Amino acid sequence: MADRQQLAIRNDIAASPLTNLTVRDMLQLGSSLVGTGFLPATIKTPEQAMAIMLKGQELRVPPMYSLSNIVIVQGKPSCSAELMLALIQRDFGQRAVRVKDSTDQSCTVEYRLDGWDDIQSYAFTIQQAEQAGLFKNAVWKSYPAAMLRARCISAVARMAFPGSIGGMYVPGELGEAVTVTSDGEIVSTATMAVQAPQGGNVPLQAHSMVDEDVTTAPATIRRAPEEVSQAVPDRGKVMQRLHSYVPHDALHNWAISEKYGSVSDMPIDTLIDMGKSFKTGGATAFMAQHAPAAGQSTIDGLDDLHAQLDRQQAAERARQ
Repeated sequence: MADRQQLAIRNDIAASPLTNLTVRDMLQLGSSLVGTGFLPATIKTPEQAMAIMLKGQELRVPPMYSLSNIVIVQGKPSCSAELMLALIQRDFGQRAVRVKDSTDQSCTVEYRLDGWDDIQSYAFTIQQAEQAGLFKNAVWKSYPAAMLRARCISAVARMAFPGSIGGMYVPGELGEAVTVTSDGEIVSTATMAVQAPQGGNVPLQAHSMVDEDVTTAPATIRRAPEEVSQAVPDRGKVMQRLHSYVPHDALHNWAISEKYGSVSDMPIDTLIDMGKSFKTGGATAFMAQHAPAAGQSTIDGLDDLHAQLDRQQAAERARQ
């Protein structure tokens, strides 16, 4: 694990030409690599290889490391927990996050951000996994420590370091089939579906983030002029909006009270509805129920933060 983290962290690799390829470069490289048969079985075409390399370039991860550690599941990128740790430690330092303990019964991850006076911790237990219905997957029964560790790392990454992981999930978190290697690494066995264009272009992915509209218009294939793609929720942006209103500990307590292992396990529609509630003033009641020790001062501080951001945006618009 240590060697893989060092590979992703090294600044000379992050700044190399291999992390600044053009789309044509990626297609040519993907064509050559697919022909070797050395890529993971889930990558079957140059276009699939290119999509993964694009995601890696967005995160400043070298192509081969991306192809070995990133897979697309249901249109969403998934990566190993080891890569998530490496990205966080590259961006925030080796002390930003660490796995404090990992057993078949629980996993605890400690983390801190610049400016924090103390270290926060997040734990995920086998009981919470059972309550969330995760034991329907046989891999959880065979490799509980590895699965708990991956979920715990992923939850912390999205709660405290969303900018480092670029909306990625760990294998199995999106419901796909996974397996565990001999060294304890969780690997997705999902195969990326490929549809050939029929009479039209494949438009690029577009993102929207206006008020509570946290959706992503997916890349779709145009088959007829009247066909219009339907936007689907972007879980990463929904989570960012929720964390802008209330602390992550309160969201975690809410998830547990609803019998989920973590907020990331909750239905996306439930999270969107809660975000709309926060926008209309529901954060105060939410904090009183799920983080009573935080007190009104936390809400006041968040309200001040939102007011400050609104003033900054208004000033920026005025300058333009």
